[in-house]
Amino acid sequence: MKIALVGAECEESLAIRYLEGALRARGHETLILPFNRNGDADRVAQDLVDANVDLAGFSMVFTYRAHEFARLAVEARWRGFRGPIVAGGHFAAFNAADLLKDVRAIDAVAIGEGEAILCDLADHLDDFSQVRGLVWTDPEGRVIHNPAAAKPADLDTLPHPTHVDPPDHYLGIPIANLLSSRGCTHQCAFCSIAAWHELCGGKRVRMRSPANVAAEIALLYNRGYRIFNFHDDNFLLSGTGRALERVQTLKHELEARAVRRIAFAVKSRPNSVDEGLFRAMKDMGLFRVFVGIEAGTEESLARLGRRQTVEQNRNALRILNGLDLHTCFNLLLFNPD
Repeated sequence: MKIALVGAECEESLAIRYLEGALRARGHETLILPFNRNGDADRVAQDLVDANVDLAGFSMVFTYRAHEFARLAVEARWRGFRGPIVAGGHFAAFNAADLLKDVRAIDAVAIGEGEAILCDLADHLDDFSQVRGLVWTDPEGRVIHNPAAAKPADLDTLPHPTHVDPPDHYLGIPIANLLSSRGCTHQCAFCSIAAWHELCGGKRVRMRSPANVAAEIALLYNRGYRIFNFHDDNFLLSGTGRALERVQTLKHELEARAVRRIAFAVKSRPNSVDEGLFRAMKDMGLFRVFVGIEAGTEESLARLGRRQTVEQNRNALRILNGLDLHTCFNLLLFNPD
């Protein structure tokens, strides 16, 4: 079966590329149609028609672009696309029933991690009722919610994502996006991640084994990649000792595969920043840390549900600056308004 995956890919999108890896492992032909701005809608709609695919998946992650994807679906139908269109991602999942009622060009919404859902849908295009995690409309226009899809319990069993070819570059050096885990245990009031896990159910955090992560890095390393950008919500396990053990195991697995002289970037909570741990990571090639500072007063941190203190924020920045690591963060201004 031929399947198109449509979504933003201003940089390499793991949301799309994990789906492509899973579909290809099941023997399907795939193509990715980047949809980065509203002005691309006419072109992408025509590309979707011309590609003559059996199924189209829309990655509807962001609220502010929802109307653009809705317009794209309508435009594709107007131009003659007749295959099923399934939407996934945070926005689509949180608004599934309204989306299906308001945008009849979209046939179904996938709620959950999409690899199994999309592969099952490809096997049951004639009977949506067989696909767990799918919300869809029947011929009478009624919205049907199928039983929930199970999250993959063992991330090591997932096929590796595909990667941009030719690769993206950072400072002239080939860079790839990676995930070593999925999920987050925290309950920050502003974040879609906690709400997503509540909607989908199942285990909140799952970690790939260091050996599995190292195997993917080694494959990319042998293709010329040297920078690895981890997009984990929780790259570090809770507890400095456990985190350091995981990092040291990853280092050993990389050395066993002759991976040398790489650079990598991670995200971290301020209260996970420990000088010894981050010194060890810098020795492995850590060069950039995105820190979840978020606010600069105890009142705002409490309101945001961060469960961290201003002093922990300051201490994290002090440690990272002392290690000469490129450090960046966001601030959520004017909360709660």
